[in-house]
Amino acid sequence: MSEEWNSSITSHKHARYYWRIALFNPKSWLKAIKGKADYWSITRTIGLQLGNLFAPRKKMSSEANHIAADFHSLIERGVYLLLVYSKGDAGLDYLNLTLSDEIHELSSCGKLQAEIISQTDHIFTLLNTQRYLFNVVQEWLTSLLQESPKEVENHPISPR
Repeated sequence: MSEEWNSSITSHKHARYYWRIALFNPKSWLKAIKGKADYWSITRTIGLQLGNLFAPRKKMSSEANHIAADFHSLIERGVYLLLVYSKGDAGLDYLNLTLSDEIHELSSCGKLQAEIISQTDHIFTLLNTQRYLFNVVQEWLTSLLQESPKEVENHPISPR
């Protein structure tokens, strides 16, 4: 991956932290008042966010084009995809950066579904979030079986 691409993803991760967590955390404010905050990172992140608001949108990088092409290829081959993320996951930022313009197009065909689960970490540590994740996957599989049982029945790895 290019340095610009990594920088963009890191910038989104920092922005998410500052706007969703640090801004509302009294300890972060106390750290800022005491002069112990990372002012360079804060300033850089805000600057990049403002630049993104006013700058024309860049063309997708070759990495993003490759990822988008891979998703299109899977969809064209009839593969059903379920993408599951925890709310605030850096992977979700990555998805938005790579497929932001195409995610709605890809999901409108019914072969791609994205699910964002709140109040969990990215590995679904708590048992109740594991159960919820299991239910999400189970409901997705059930809906596939109801929508296209012939496709599943004729699949090479389908139980006979």
